[in-house]
Amino acid sequence: MTGALSRPEGGKIVTFYSYKGGTGRTMALANTAWITASQGKRVLVVDWDLEAPGLDRFLHPFLEPSALRDRPGVLDLINDYMLRVDSLHGTEADTAWITGQADIGQAVSPLLWTFPSGGRLDYISAGRQDRNYSSIFSQFNWNRFYEEQYGGQFLDALCAQFRRGYDYVLVDSRTGLSDISDICTIHFPDVLVNCFTHNDQSIEGAAAVARRVKDTYGDRRIRILPVPMRVEDSEADRLEAARAKVRLTFDQLLVRTPHVDPRRYWGNVEVPYKPTYAYEEILATFRDEPGTPASLLAACERLTSVITEGEVSCLAPMTDEERQSYLKAVVRRRPPDPTHVFLSHVPEDQTWADWIRRVLSDAGFTVGDARSEDGSAAGVLLRDDTESNVRGASRTVAVLSAAYEKSPQERAVWEAVAAADPMASRRTLVPIQVGDVRRGHPFSDRKPIHLANMTEAQARNALLRALDVQVVQGEHPADAFVSGPRFPGAEPPVWSAPVRNAAFTGRTELLETLRLRLAATGTATLLHGMGGVGKTQLATEYAHRYRGNYDVVWWIEAEFGDLALRQYSELAPHLGIEERDSISATADAVRDGLRRGTKYDRWLLVFDNATTPESIERLLVNSPTGHVLITTRNEGWAQIGERVEVDVFSRVESVDHLRHRVSAISEEEADRVAEALGDLPLAVDQAAAWLNETGQDAAEYLELLRPQLATLRAVTDAETYPLQVGATWNISIQQLNSPVARRLLQLCSHFGADPISFDLVHGKEMGDALSELQPGSDGTALVSRAIQQLHRYALAKVDRKSRHVQVHRLVQAAVRSSMSEAEQEDALRVVRNVLSGARPAEGDVERPANWSRYNTIWPHLKTPWTKYSLDNRIRRLMTEWLRYLRARGEYADAMSLADELLTIWQKEAGPNDRWTLHLRFEIANVLRFQGWYNRALEIDEDVYKRQREALGEDDAHTLMTAGGLTADLRAVGRVEEALEIDRKTYKRSVDELGDDHPRTLFAANNLAVSMRMAGHCFEAQSVDKDNCDLRALTLGAKHPYTLLSQVNLGRDLRSCGEYEASAETLRSVYDKMIVEFGPESPPALEAAKALAITLRRLDKLTEAIELSQDVLDICRRRLGDASPETLVVRLGLAGHLAAAERHEEACAETTDLLDRFRAALGDGHPNSLACAVNHGINLLATGRLAGAREVCEQARARLRTTLGPEHPFSLNCQMNLANTEAALGDTENAERNYRQAYEELYERLGADHPTALTCLGNLSVLLRETGRTDEADQLARKSLDVLSAKLGAAHSKVTRLRSGQRVGLELDPHPI
Repeated sequence: MTGALSRPEGGKIVTFYSYKGGTGRTMALANTAWITASQGKRVLVVDWDLEAPGLDRFLHPFLEPSALRDRPGVLDLINDYMLRVDSLHGTEADTAWITGQADIGQAVSPLLWTFPSGGRLDYISAGRQDRNYSSIFSQFNWNRFYEEQYGGQFLDALCAQFRRGYDYVLVDSRTGLSDISDICTIHFPDVLVNCFTHNDQSIEGAAAVARRVKDTYGDRRIRILPVPMRVEDSEADRLEAARAKVRLTFDQLLVRTPHVDPRRYWGNVEVPYKPTYAYEEILATFRDEPGTPASLLAACERLTSVITEGEVSCLAPMTDEERQSYLKAVVRRRPPDPTHVFLSHVPEDQTWADWIRRVLSDAGFTVGDARSEDGSAAGVLLRDDTESNVRGASRTVAVLSAAYEKSPQERAVWEAVAAADPMASRRTLVPIQVGDVRRGHPFSDRKPIHLANMTEAQARNALLRALDVQVVQGEHPADAFVSGPRFPGAEPPVWSAPVRNAAFTGRTELLETLRLRLAATGTATLLHGMGGVGKTQLATEYAHRYRGNYDVVWWIEAEFGDLALRQYSELAPHLGIEERDSISATADAVRDGLRRGTKYDRWLLVFDNATTPESIERLLVNSPTGHVLITTRNEGWAQIGERVEVDVFSRVESVDHLRHRVSAISEEEADRVAEALGDLPLAVDQAAAWLNETGQDAAEYLELLRPQLATLRAVTDAETYPLQVGATWNISIQQLNSPVARRLLQLCSHFGADPISFDLVHGKEMGDALSELQPGSDGTALVSRAIQQLHRYALAKVDRKSRHVQVHRLVQAAVRSSMSEAEQEDALRVVRNVLSGARPAEGDVERPANWSRYNTIWPHLKTPWTKYSLDNRIRRLMTEWLRYLRARGEYADAMSLADELLTIWQKEAGPNDRWTLHLRFEIANVLRFQGWYNRALEIDEDVYKRQREALGEDDAHTLMTAGGLTADLRAVGRVEEALEIDRKTYKRSVDELGDDHPRTLFAANNLAVSMRMAGHCFEAQSVDKDNCDLRALTLGAKHPYTLLSQVNLGRDLRSCGEYEASAETLRSVYDKMIVEFGPESPPALEAAKALAITLRRLDKLTEAIELSQDVLDICRRRLGDASPETLVVRLGLAGHLAAAERHEEACAETTDLLDRFRAALGDGHPNSLACAVNHGINLLATGRLAGAREVCEQARARLRTTLGPEHPFSLNCQMNLANTEAALGDTENAERNYRQAYEELYERLGADHPTALTCLGNLSVLLRETGRTDEADQLARKSLDVLSAKLGAAHSKVTRLRSGQRVGLELDPHPI
């Protein structure tokens, strides 16, 4: 053998060798490696037992599943090297080349375990475990490897890599004498661990190897350590005889071995035989308890110390959970026999008990708790019953919580368990801790299982492990019971609730009453009581304590109905419900989804601080499985549901709360503080926070409290807030050592009582205000520290998960009353700065991306001092709020807000004030969207006149109102007036603002609408195309206005006869709007209406009918049957029916619609006249010829007056009139009307427009009927060939005309 080197510097290589198999060599190596790595050493283990590899069996739980299959091993490294040498074709390999081939990187598999202090344990296998392994091994030529292929140098290079990367390399060698074992025993090692058992053959074989290494390769200075393995101590005499022979054989070797004392050596290296290790390849580092001298682990620790020369002498500690997770993976267990378990708990932990019962039942246990004979709740036994229940069960599972600790059940269970198992040898008691509890005697000496801080999978495994049950591999614990009790330690799938109050105490009976009430009734349950008694805290505790009963927990701040509606509707996506056209419609869908239980049927809705039943009644749901909880201070809820009265604390609860929060207070002192505060929970909590934070005693606090109460009694209106709240607040605020915290509290008291978003309190404006007190300081840091201080004194509640801070409304009232008028005005100044500063920079309230930002502002515009503010920034926010409500389809809420603001602003600022006028303009917009065109027109005409006089023609608000006014004019049929104003407004906007300003683009949009309605479709198309491009550039491609411009462009393309391009444009934008805003949003509905009309023009009638029917259902629900918007959609649907030759249905529809249009808009309105024209077509199709002619004649006369004789609507009507005349045999008038209409349509729309071509086709039919076939054929070719090319030869218009049937053309009113 060549290439042996003297030991270099670097890591140490240790070979574990045995002459015979079955010694436990591999097990000793694996444990030694783990112990060494646990002390921060870098360790590599190499399986060089190529004939029978097995090291991986001890390490498999920590290896990647594919490691043995995919990673190369020892045999692969050597074989690949030989192939590369062969590829040299006889060229001599130099040392550098050989060294480069010895790369172990790809072969190393790190163990998936985190060792302390940077320790590491890596593994190299014998080779890839596939079908090629045996073939490669059996054909391997070791002689050729050494003699022809520089094998010794390659192994030297491997050794060098081992040493560079690791502190210790442990090599598991093949047994016997062979080339392979020589590599491991001679070429590699610095230390040779020579393993043997006490039989003669094994001892003599080990001795022979030791002599061979020492005598032949003494220059290698290999440290040889003979190690007796599988030492059996059952027969002492035979054992001592064997030990004597071992010493006789090896002592001379040990004398020459450095750092070895033969007298103590054998006691340190013997590895005992332990029968428990005969069943699995299991590491003693996990199986044995540390610190047990006679254990296999202790033997391996001693052996490790000898091998490392004392550098590593013991296993680093690990947690019991780490130990158990390994044992679970490797220990074979027989399935547990069904056993009986007694479950002990208190009512507060019922949800935990239900979950534990289900887990254990599924594992094969029978689980019993009991009801006492007096009918108390499950789990609470009479003391006399406890002993029999404990003795009748193999195990007692005690659910430990703060409530359980205080119950008589705890002592009774302990006494019964102690009597049954006094030495705890049978582990009869299994304590399960589910909450924060100070465990005292008797449970302090039993280590509980903490389930509350685990995931469901961890908790289930820990519970079953405590009862010696193995979890089936591959089973996901959460899948064990889908329909059973939910895991109480995890949030429900849908969860929105305030952060839990860690200091909550008491209210046990009230919570149990609440639970039973909710479970017993399908109606709402009310928590009623005066302010400060803890209704919100009680509801919060209920939500957290019983969250395991629900799949959905949803909290709603319900003081204001519109904000409650929004929060309620935000539940929609969690229920799989798409957003509807308005917040109200979405809320209705949520209500229906909860009632049906289509996704979740176990839900809890909490309406906090509801004011009146009317404000939330539409949101309430009756369900046998869902629960509604309402907190309120007000009366008048008798018809809504059961009422649970919430009073002040009982004295016991007050004392308990104080003693829970303040460790140093005595029961007597707590009683005196509670009495002084009237047991009011809010005041008691503030007192507890003060006492805990300051460390002062109760006597000092009472001395401070008495004068505060006396002062407040003399000056305070008791109806505003309880005196105790004001007194405790004054004491707490005086103790605040931070003027910044005091200032922040004053500012927060001038926001609304709803939570204040971190985005507001951490904004620049708030930071600047607080920095005034500490110039040069970072505002954000000041805010953070101040919030923390307020939280410590219970003056503010901080919810970091929801990112908000909240000051109780009573504390707000107390703070405000303590401030001077100047201080209050200064605070309001800052609040106004904060709210206006939070407004999105572009102020685009109709853009959904901005809604979340605005939603942090809206709740704080509800305060009286904000509504009465004449600050222009706040008034701008108010009008944007109105626009937001209108954009979300909440017209009733929008009008309610507008009426309230208008009353205030007209009185305080006057009727000609800029923002008063702008508010009226927004009111007109809301009215117009609901179809109240004349009312909107009346307002806009007055506002426009006043603005021009007060603000000027070119003012931005004046120009905005001009756009609203023209929409009103178009809506009432005064299109030419609207067009004239829109042309002027657009020109002024360009001159004042530039052609790409958002307001200019809005004016351009209005101009295009007026052009379209006036019949100038090509001009409208040009304006809309430019406007669409500019909006995409300046506002973004997905902005609502950009998308609406695309809808208008699609309408223009249809008006210009480009039906395919129109459909492509409208379908694309409709899909975008569904994604951006939802299928029932107002923008998506506009696109849907436009698309449906185009689809009819393309003969895609089924899709058109379905789309229009969906839109109609929404409009009826949202606007009612009488709304002009609803009527227009119905008219479009009637057109689809007529095109589908469902003439009787279409005629019935237009008969009803004509009366409704005339009643809503008047006889001469363009929409009424369009309906009349379509009705005439339907009368003709159903054989009512005279009626059809009469209706069309009247409509033509009105259209010529209203829109002009050359308007496309007038010309379409003239063609339809000609159809009726032809049908009646009045060919002369029919021909005249056809020819006149065609000439005008040709001039107005072009020769290839489908409308003109259809008119010409109808004329050809008439000529054929009158015998003028040559001219008829000429006109038919002229019209139908082009019409076929545009619409397709199979289009119904083409086929009807070719067959000699006349075709009518419906009118579809343009949106205003």
